[in-house]
Amino acid sequence: MQSENLKNRLLLGIGTFLCVLWISFPVRVDAAVIALAGDSTVASNNGWGDALSNFIPTTYTVNNQGINGRSTKSFINEGRWQNTLDLNSDYVFIQFGHNDQKLNNSSLGTYPDDNPTHVTPGPLDLYSGNLRSMVDDVVSSGATPILLTPVARRWTPYTSTQAQININNWLGATDGFGNQYSLLDYADAVKAVGIEKNVTVIDLNQLSLNLYIEMIGNGEDISTFGPPEDNTHFSAVGSLAIAGLVGESITMLWGDFDADGDTDGRDFLRWQIGEAPNPLSQSDLGNWEANYGWVAPSVEVAVVPEPTYLVLLLGILSLGGQFRPTR
Repeated sequence: MQSENLKNRLLLGIGTFLCVLWISFPVRVDAAVIALAGDSTVASNNGWGDALSNFIPTTYTVNNQGINGRSTKSFINEGRWQNTLDLNSDYVFIQFGHNDQKLNNSSLGTYPDDNPTHVTPGPLDLYSGNLRSMVDDVVSSGATPILLTPVARRWTPYTSTQAQININNWLGATDGFGNQYSLLDYADAVKAVGIEKNVTVIDLNQLSLNLYIEMIGNGEDISTFGPPEDNTHFSAVGSLAIAGLVGESITMLWGDFDADGDTDGRDFLRWQIGEAPNPLSQSDLGNWEANYGWVAPSVEVAVVPEPTYLVLLLGILSLGGQFRPTR
């Protein structure tokens, strides 16, 4: 009987000690890794990708795989897409289009139209097809794909809203059969794939264009968004501004937005283009260099208290107390 009592007390003591030890160490239950796949408008130095960390919780890590001069085709062909998948991220954000538009470059150009005129597409020649494959790859890897339409270009005069609209309607390079497509054709292709695959689309093209137009209306200078005479890439201010648009979209994604009781990529796309309740408002931008107008998403992070010697001592005492001899 005495041996049985000692055994029970020993097991109880060990269990108590392990429980105390377990609750003593911090456990984060809401952390994630976001991988970014894209071209120079996403890449470090002149893209928005690195600035995204300013608009998401500190428990989220951004792994920016964006690289200058790449299209969906070259990103896949060079093995960069597989490298991105191998990161085992929780989310993969995908934004291409500016270099896919270069149809006169066979290593880059892709067609947003699945049936281009007089063309028999080869492997990776179709932009939508590449996006579909990327979405499928991400889903197969266990991560969540997020598609982004290609961010809008800027154009002179920077005070003209019509100039900003015109540049996004500008037709890119011509292939041998005269096929040309605007950046908006690639943006539309992204949205179509998102709807087809029921994948969330951040319509960064429309969001950034809305931003440029509103800033012009407020008398703000959008030329500060890029290096001198560069209408595609971003300065530090521009990177933060565009990353802020993505950050606000993430806030909506990770919030309670639900337009029709069934939260999905279609709902989110409808919200961005103003067809859902509470369309995006840019009215509180303020001074860009002092106030970027957004707050990082409020994501609950459960953190148990850090270990203390007192807690550990109590655990040890609770275990040691079990060995007092029975009378």
